[in-house]
Amino acid sequence: MARFKFANGAVLRPDSAQVTRYTPVAGSDHNSVAIDPVYNRIVHRYRIDGTTWKYSLYDLAAFKAGTFTPLATITQPSVLTGPTFQGYVSMGQYLYTLDGDAYDYDKDGRQTTTSNTYVTSIDWDGTVYERRLSNAGKTLFYREPEGLAIQIPNTGNPTAARLHLGFGSEESLSRTDKKASFYYKDLLV
Repeated sequence: MARFKFANGAVLRPDSAQVTRYTPVAGSDHNSVAIDPVYNRIVHRYRIDGTTWKYSLYDLAAFKAGTFTPLATITQPSVLTGPTFQGYVSMGQYLYTLDGDAYDYDKDGRQTTTSNTYVTSIDWDGTVYERRLSNAGKTLFYREPEGLAIQIPNTGNPTAARLHLGFGSEESLSRTDKKASFYYKDLLV
């Protein structure tokens, strides 16, 4: 993983001095991260041994300083082996995941499948707290879940955060009118 400060128009190369590299779990692959902006933590999702998915939670300041001592590490629960994994984020004691697939359509543009989009909340002790089917944006044409994010609408009250679900959508089968649609839940676990 790498970190760099955005500068409009700047071009960086992987070996640029402005790029800071992090390797919290040696030998891991498919590395990605998500920030918990409320509790100033970072989640690292990674695969080890080519098969096992893990999540590690770190203090953000310690991580940026190169100290990779996790606050918690869990193995991805088996309940997440269903529809396509689409994203994750953490806030406080819970990890939230999103999985699901796009709607299918016949040649005449009639929808032939229904939502299989699930939001799952997982306690950082590894317990699956809740897994729910989401119908957010169910009327979108071509609705594919794409990711999660935490939004803090009022910085004066950061714990009143929202869990945003992002969907890719289109207006027709032409595939030329891509859109991004966002929905949120403000009642979390």
